[in-house]
Amino acid sequence: MVHLLTLTLSVLTFGFGLARIENPHFPITDGNFDVFPMRIGCLGAVCLTQAWMMWKFINFQLKKWRKHVKNQIPKKKIATTKKKQTKKEPNRANFVNRAAKLKVGESLRMRIQASIRRRLTEDCDLKN
Repeated sequence: MVHLLTLTLSVLTFGFGLARIENPHFPITDGNFDVFPMRIGCLGAVCLTQAWMMWKFINFQLKKWRKHVKNQIPKKKIATTKKKQTKKEPNRANFVNRAAKLKVGESLRMRIQASIRRRLTEDCDLKN
């Protein structure tokens, strides 16, 4: 914001304020440098200085922001644990779209009865 204000005041001063009292001659001995090329040169110097300062400021803020974002990203932990297959985990080959495939000649009733018998025997084994 200050840079914009500085540029605005520079343009108003060099462009309009000094132009009213312009001397058409360039007397070096008098020390009066209020001529058009000198005003444009000074205005250009002010504009370039302000642009350079803005460039430095924007780059500094971008580096600061990138560093902050880089610190915010959590590092992924590498899991080295092996997954153990349990008895309850079904064999994936016997399932299609999460539904159990029936073997040839096997009915759904027979499958349900077999699973109930298996659970009962597992419960009995756990109790003993």
